[in-house]
Amino acid sequence: WFRFRWLPSLHWQVDVMLLATEVAGDGGVLLSGSLRRCPVTRSRGDGIEVVLWGCREDAQVVLSKYCANDAGMGASLAGPFAYLIVDHRDASIHLVRDRFGFVPLFYRVIGRTLFCSNSLREIAAIPPRPALDSTGLARYYLFRFVVPPLTIFEGVFQVPAGHRTTFCQGSIAVSAYAPYPVGNR
Repeated sequence: WFRFRWLPSLHWQVDVMLLATEVAGDGGVLLSGSLRRCPVTRSRGDGIEVVLWGCREDAQVVLSKYCANDAGMGASLAGPFAYLIVDHRDASIHLVRDRFGFVPLFYRVIGRTLFCSNSLREIAAIPPRPALDSTGLARYYLFRFVVPPLTIFEGVFQVPAGHRTTFCQGSIAVSAYAPYPVGNR
């Protein structure tokens, strides 16, 4: 693990992305992790931090769209993407995945720490190692993939395609956003 400093709009080319986000009672967030082979952009402003990977857009653009319309945020982006938004104003964390599920997005909560990654292997390697989930494993053998939000590991979930997972005040909410951008229907 290494910690990286926050720079206003920094681009990295990396391999596997793993973010550990610790949410303190005051809404403080610590981002750390290992990054490899995935284009990553980051931005922050007005009490909001954005980490975006697998996307053609810049994190600053996503930040401005979130400030303008946070409820319809995912619908305003096109193409493959996955992003994490930390909103310090209401101490919420949002994980959003593209509408077709091209960019994988997995998460796991251990205590007060949220781990999110585009790699199931990275999430499952975090101690304590999760046990196999019999329902997820059965779906994998039946369909050759696991229907979201389950994975083959207990306590490890994936954000379904076209959905947003919000962590706020100790609760988790999964909601769908508009399936297609306005004007492309």
